[in-house]
Order: sequence, then structure tokens, then C-alpha cells
Amino acid sequence: MLIVAYVSQAHSLTLALTLQDPSYDPYGFAKVATRTASSEGGSAAACPANVQKFFQTILSLGASASGRKTINTEMSLCSDSTVASDDDAQNLALYVQDQWTTAVSKVLISSEP
Repeated sequence: MLIVAYVSQAHSLTLALTLQDPSYDPYGFAKVATRTASSEGGSAAACPANVQKFFQTILSLGASASGRKTINTEMSLCSDSTVASDDDAQNLALYVQDQWTTAVSKVLISSEP
């Protein structure tokens, strides 16, 4: 059963999804993606922690000029794709996250019966 609630606030969609029976889990995809990257999903046991550390490192390094230089050097980024600002570092992290999500989606689709 789905109860649709019309509320003029930004949380109306969340409210409508929360009232579903069974309820919608907004973190469901993240849980599946993490499980896919774990030893349970066939990956190395350290994979989820390594991915999390990657994102923390990129965002931390992106906050300073010397950190951005490290990102550009260590990732061998092309000259027209360098990280020049904190926003660029965040965009790089989002780009990598998008690629990760695409890979996880392909794994999930290929494992459907």
C-alpha cells in the first residue's frame, strides 16, 4: 500500500516514500553498493574502507593548494583536467562516485535472474 501525501514542503517526497508499506529505505542503494564492494560481494575485505579513505583523502587534499597539487601529480591528471579549487576536488570525487555507481549498477543488473 502506498500513501501519497501532498505537502508543500521539500520533504513531501521523503514523507510519501517513508509511508510506503513496506517502507522505502533511502540508504538501500548505498548498502547494496557497499556490500558489492565487500568480501561478501567478492571483493577484497579492505575494499569498502579503501574507497571511503579515497574520498576522504581527495576532499581533504582539495582544501589546500599544496593538496590540489598532490592530487594533480599523484593522479596524473591531464593539463586540461587539473584540480584547481576545492570545488574541483569535490567534482572529481563526484565523478569517481558516479563511475563507481555505474559499475555497481552493472554488477547488480548482471546478477539479476
